[in-house]
Amino acid sequence: MRFSISFAALAISAAMSSQALAQDDLPDGPGKVAIQEDCAQCHDLGTAIGQKRSPDEWVEVVDRMTGFGLTLTDARRTEILQYLNANRSSAPAVAVPPATGGAQASKTP
Repeated sequence: MRFSISFAALAISAAMSSQALAQDDLPDGPGKVAIQEDCAQCHDLGTAIGQKRSPDEWVEVVDRMTGFGLTLTDARRTEILQYLNANRSSAPAVAVPPATGGAQASKTP
């Protein structure tokens, strides 16, 4: 019983801390506006980017969201991924790979 209460408290605490990320909490920089506009269309920022992830995981997340209907130009996708890698990454930043066939990134002329 003691374990389940401690686990529940930990889970609630983690959920609350990831939900607590507000738009004003984001560091300024290229990509901040893109995160606020594109990611916050469907999620609060705590849900969208509340957890730190590796650069590869951020690519998977962004590409999965485009699969769910998020429309991004290649430039906007790169801007978002560079921002996430610089500010919300659990590992050193790396070059952003191009959109894959699974992503629904739109191209601009």
